[in-house]
Amino acid sequence: MHSPLTMYSPLTVIIPFLNEGDEVENTVKSIRETNREYIEIILINDCSSDGYDYERVATIYNTQYIVNPQRMGVAKSREIGVSLIKTPFFILLDAHMRFYKENWCDILVSYLEKEDRALYCLACKAIDKSGEPINNLIGCGAKLFLYGNDFSKILQPEWITEEIPYQEKDIEEIPCILGAAYAMSSRYWNYLKGLSMLKYYGADEAYLSLKVWLEGGRCILIKNTITGHIFRTGTQTPYTMYWPHLFFNKLIISETVLPEDYKRYVHAKLMALNPEAYMTAYAELIKVKDDIVNLRSYYQAIFTKNFDFFKQINQKYIDPENTDIPSIKINEEDGIRKVLKSVYDYLIKNNSSTIGFGVGGLGEIMYMAEYASIYAKDELPKVKKLLDELLENSKLEQFDFETGLSGLAWGLNYLNRHFHAFDIDEQFKESDKLLCNVLYDKIQKQDFAIPGGALGISFPFMERKNNKTLNDTIDILLRYINAYIFRYKDRIPRFTLFEITYFLILARDKNFCISDSLHLVSQVLSDSDKTDYLSECISAYLMIAINEKTENSSKDFHYNTLRKSAACREAVLAKVSEIGIYKGYPLLMYIFHAMYRKTQETVFRDALAYWKQETALKTASILLHTSVLSETEKSFLYGIAGAAFVILKTNQQ
Repeated sequence: MHSPLTMYSPLTVIIPFLNEGDEVENTVKSIRETNREYIEIILINDCSSDGYDYERVATIYNTQYIVNPQRMGVAKSREIGVSLIKTPFFILLDAHMRFYKENWCDILVSYLEKEDRALYCLACKAIDKSGEPINNLIGCGAKLFLYGNDFSKILQPEWITEEIPYQEKDIEEIPCILGAAYAMSSRYWNYLKGLSMLKYYGADEAYLSLKVWLEGGRCILIKNTITGHIFRTGTQTPYTMYWPHLFFNKLIISETVLPEDYKRYVHAKLMALNPEAYMTAYAELIKVKDDIVNLRSYYQAIFTKNFDFFKQINQKYIDPENTDIPSIKINEEDGIRKVLKSVYDYLIKNNSSTIGFGVGGLGEIMYMAEYASIYAKDELPKVKKLLDELLENSKLEQFDFETGLSGLAWGLNYLNRHFHAFDIDEQFKESDKLLCNVLYDKIQKQDFAIPGGALGISFPFMERKNNKTLNDTIDILLRYINAYIFRYKDRIPRFTLFEITYFLILARDKNFCISDSLHLVSQVLSDSDKTDYLSECISAYLMIAINEKTENSSKDFHYNTLRKSAACREAVLAKVSEIGIYKGYPLLMYIFHAMYRKTQETVFRDALAYWKQETALKTASILLHTSVLSETEKSFLYGIAGAAFVILKTNQQ
């Protein structure tokens, strides 16, 4: 056994490894031989599968030895290592390194004791397995690749090198650490929450370096202490690395510490680079959105610098032509287009056999027809055949908008713009009386909800203004709505109130007489609870629509409310999680699209782009990670068909 020395260093060495074989011993031996003080070393075996006796190495060199029960990855293994130390400082090393300077740990500790609000990096030279230098270059930390056409490099460190002999001064600031010898205080690591949320392999250096600079600390190269590092290509590594793991880590960085414009840039570039890997990573990101929001809030509270400050640090090492965010519209739209095609391809092969519009085959066909008419006109006959088979083989047992006769009438009326195959008045004349009776029953029960209640049942009626019976029925419904609002204004469920308001606006546009209902509902809407983001946006949008129709001057107030909501996106992602049109992402997209068309204001354009991307990504993650989608997951009101439909329409208008 290697005998411990009497003097103990305040520094602990942490070495995670996987299938490294003899290199673990070579690295530990080099550490022991170049330091007079006893240094605590923690070896963390990340579930190696090579059968090597690493415990023997730990015993010989008197190190602490930890074995992960399953592969955790380098980031998590480093987190485990830091949690175990009893010293104020630590250094993270790879398991294939060599050391040359006597008592280099003492030098490192002297810097750590002077400045604890810093992340230190040792200089590095590349060596082969025999320990011989590969070239005459010394790695002096890194710059961070932020912009450019090589998408694989986004948020990747790139070496800053100097030739041997190089200027040996003690220390200098660097944008990013690199070289696998990184030291800091345990206090500062914990304050920055270390490598929190990273998985497996990749982006550790970028994440730590960005957090240090943005918090107000420094990344510092110790130039007078050089390590040897055996660098290997991807095919030479003793373990497998996966694109989705690296993508996930880069997305975590963008979501937790980077500003909105650059975050969207990272998403777009990764999606363009490898859509499948990106969607896999994004699906994992969705699962931890609450944690992301909390962590981002924490960093916003402790950071003292902004991203522009870091870019200035990084600036002197990079091409001045690659300093600003270029246009990413093409890449974003290409990625969204792929999602739209994926939805079409899935639905054309897995169309539901039930006839429902809100939930069922008709709503799915409505998206397919819209997609084919824009991107694949030769596919329209195939979609029409699906529709004919659906109508021939399905039986209607309901009358509501979600799954029944009312939704069928509305959907077929819409599909006429593509197929011109249906005489709605003729096709439904025998059903109109039955629908009217069902509508009266819903009114009596005060069931106004769009999916299953009176409002949804009456939607197709409003499209057929030449039918007196239907017009009379709508007039009766409008009178009941007015009485209902007046009587129950303080007790109307919030979303029911939104649905009623939307219906009244639609009725006004169709020239139905709505008496003073809009004025009444606007008063109730103004007083209603709008504690969540979605409700605030819907309420402001509806109030703008009401005020424009009633020429009310208070619309400016609601415009400002919606502008504020449009600019506030990051903190609410965990609050808006539904994929469907009814109460989710696409509804926000629709609102901001309408506001941008109305005002041409940048804030609404940017909000539209943001929520369009969020909707596309959520849709993609559902498609990629659910082998068989339920009718609800495929549906127009609650699933991918409706989400893709809204994306498609906002792209075209």
